[in-house]
Amino acid sequence: MRKTAMALSVLFILAAASGCAAVVAGAGVGAFSYVAGELSRDYPATYARSIEACEAVAKELKIRISNKQDDGVQCTLEGKEPDGTGVVFRVKNLSPHHSSIGVRVGYVGLWDRDVAESVHSYLAENLGVKGTSN
Repeated sequence: MRKTAMALSVLFILAAASGCAAVVAGAGVGAFSYVAGELSRDYPATYARSIEACEAVAKELKIRISNKQDDGVQCTLEGKEPDGTGVVFRVKNLSPHHSSIGVRVGYVGLWDRDVAESVHSYLAENLGVKGTSN
């Protein structure tokens, strides 16, 4: 038990020293989690519908998608805002009717959580989800 507590303490110190942020706001569908600059939220939407929503929101926000990698379990869409800021959407298939969408805006050390939250607002609207939690 003491070794486990010590190991967790060391991991916490290393994460804090490296700038790794991990914040979980609530639990279940609709809750945001913020890990290493990526703001994620689970949605009651299929994997394919979630990818479509990311593509539609990117188009609406004038984010030019330059790379798409999809293995059927996880899809990563990489693009840039008109000002050149990098944006990454990461869709994960959780179950037949649920997926997780992560949004990272900016670069290592310069992540913009506020913009990522705004992108999630557009995603929630596109997916017909009411009442975001953050």
